[in-house]
Amino acid sequence: MFASCNATAPLAQWSGGADVIPLNSSGTFYYICGIPGHCDAGQKVAITVEAAQTGTRHQVGGTPGWSLPSRSNVNYIEWASTQTFLVGDTLYFNYSKDFHNVMEVTKEHYDTCNSSNPILFWDDGATVVQLNTSGTFYFICGVPGHCDAGQKLAVRVAASLPGSVLTGTPSPSPAPSPISASVSLYANAMPAISNIMIILMVFTALAY
Repeated sequence: MFASCNATAPLAQWSGGADVIPLNSSGTFYYICGIPGHCDAGQKVAITVEAAQTGTRHQVGGTPGWSLPSRSNVNYIEWASTQTFLVGDTLYFNYSKDFHNVMEVTKEHYDTCNSSNPILFWDDGATVVQLNTSGTFYFICGVPGHCDAGQKLAVRVAASLPGSVLTGTPSPSPAPSPISASVSLYANAMPAISNIMIILMVFTALAY
């Protein structure tokens, strides 16, 4: 409806003259003026809302972006091997939407460059993919021949950095309290003290 300027069944409509629209979720949203002829004259806007980033943003392929390796001089397998992907990170595919697209596919379709049934598909030219779970994810360009030419990417996403999980170490035994040590010594000395007292009592009796 945005592309054809069709105003017959809008998702929502405002006419207050100073309308405020909260952006509560990520995605692309499309707006037009519904007065006849206005949208056709260019009174239309499409905005892409990205989720707030909590991790690292990886621009796929670096500065050259997402393109045929013969043009970008990027080996995407080698590029991925130099990156550390963690849950919460994002992939940014920068490409010409007239010549490329992005598909998330299964490993089988990745290996065979099969673009017939992608898991997800993007063709906006500035695709942001949120890495929300750990695992290995596979992406290809679905334009015929591009994946076979090397425009494919596999990323392994880890839950956390290696070695970042804290491991328990045995705590050293606490030094005995001076009070408890004194009590222990006193208790150990009690039999000897009792014996001395008995001997003194015997000598006292003999003296009498």
